[in-house]
Amino acid sequence: MIGCGASWMRSTWNPSPDELDRFACEHIEFEIRMLLQQFGLLERRHDLERRYDEDVADTRRNLGADGQALLEAVLVHLRLLDDFLGHPKQAEKQGADAGDDVFARHWDENWEPRRFLSKEERDRVNAQLVHLTARRLTHRGDIQPDELPGLVKECCLGLREFLRRVGVIDRRRLEAFGGAPERVAQYLDNKAACKWAA
Repeated sequence: MIGCGASWMRSTWNPSPDELDRFACEHIEFEIRMLLQQFGLLERRHDLERRYDEDVADTRRNLGADGQALLEAVLVHLRLLDDFLGHPKQAEKQGADAGDDVFARHWDENWEPRRFLSKEERDRVNAQLVHLTARRLTHRGDIQPDELPGLVKECCLGLREFLRRVGVIDRRRLEAFGGAPERVAQYLDNKAACKWAA
């Protein structure tokens, strides 16, 4: 049963069907829209297909302040959606350390968590964002702008499967996600012909 029985995952959030719809409309749709719009802005401003000067070790520094802000925003949305789709807590029983995290399993209790970021990519994002760690002195593995198209594509592939399954379970519940299914499909359709989307 969707929206009930949160004891089958490690989250204290036990939403009603109306709360699921409201959250989908106000928050999930927003995260998807912001990911794609901010990535689109970065892509248009900084031609991500172009190869940067190979003499510059850290190509993200070529972006300037506005490009860097967009890069970090895209990475924040990717990390959040990676947790939503793939955090293993959603397949674990309720425990004392449960928070009010929202997962794909709130809409599809049979969803098998699947991360689209590899462990190495996620570690790189975590080192690059929000955390001031000593690793920054020795770790030159920041996510580079030309890696984003592939990461955004993988995210959209996961979202497309999630949204497809929600629609099979309850078409009305899918409608609560607003324009998210269309945005994801349009992104994937537009990128299908690009050389880096293969």
